[in-house]
Amino acid sequence: MMAWDANDHADLIDQPLLIIAGGKADSCYAAEESFQKAVNCKKMIYP
Repeated sequence: MMAWDANDHADLIDQPLLIIAGGKADSCYAAEESFQKAVNCKKMIYP
């Protein structure tokens, strides 16, 4: 079985990126981590 993590190569994203995560979501940490690793992201907006 293979393990895959979207954040492993988030630094390769060099296009505008839209990440949607609810502020109360248990997975919000993953969205924040991806945002910080992505190259072309400028700001993150929380609802």
